Amino acid sequence: MPPNPPIRIALMEAPSPSHEVSAKDVTASNGHAYRLYLAVPHDRPATGLDVLLDGNAAFGALTPDDLAASPDRAVLGIGYRTEAGFDFDARRSDYLPSDADDFGRVLFREILPDVTSTLGLSDHRHALWGHSYGALFVLHALLRKPSPIAHFWAASPSLWWNEGALIATLAEAELPQGSVTLSRGRSEHRRGTVPDENEGLYRALVDLLRREETLTLTEQVYAGAVHRDAFDLAARQFVREGASRR
Repeated sequence: MPPNPPIRIALMEAPSPSHEVSAKDVTASNGHAYRLYLAVPHDRPATGLDVLLDGNAAFGALTPDDLAASPDRAVLGIGYRTEAGFDFDARRSDYLPSDADDFGRVLFREILPDVTSTLGLSDHRHALWGHSYGALFVLHALLRKPSPIAHFWAASPSLWWNEGALIATLAEAELPQGSVTLSRGRSEHRRGTVPDENEGLYRALVDLLRREETLTLTEQVYAGAVHRDAFDLAARQFVREGASRR
């Protein structure tokens, strides 16, 4: 299991010039416990919501400058009740496609309606970001209809899971209108494997999404980045580019 030290969330320690940042613990109807990190624009209404899975580590990666780059976007991090960056057992349960419908109900019927109602964004479509297993959940969310998500960012998706079964599921589905970003590090691969193990699955996913007339696909590769580095780089870029999403 990879290292998982306590995470320092600098945004919680010092005021942000552009956003008010807070955190609260909630228990969902399925009994799972979450920690929600929320950054709300100062002195202006939010124009949309950018949602990051693995919220502890994601908010730990963000800087005040990242938030200030999109001063009218609210940012929500959905994490877990731990001082570490990740809760490996919980994220595996929530994000893998085999159990993703349960977490999907919590996210789309409980957490998002509550947050968007508070922010006056109930009628908007939003952006969803996830990394690795979280990226599988983002791709699985393409199957949801109707969807409150307009932009789907899948960072370093673990496409090897179940021998690429999610790609076959997506190929048989009618996918929504919106945009998808796929990002990955140039130097990432699974422990004990060769770097190109997932290349065939990744190219198959790219080809599938490019054929979809309802979707706009963007690819992002981070030079020299390994799997964990690609998490921070993608989370920060996702938030910084919020201003371009309407």
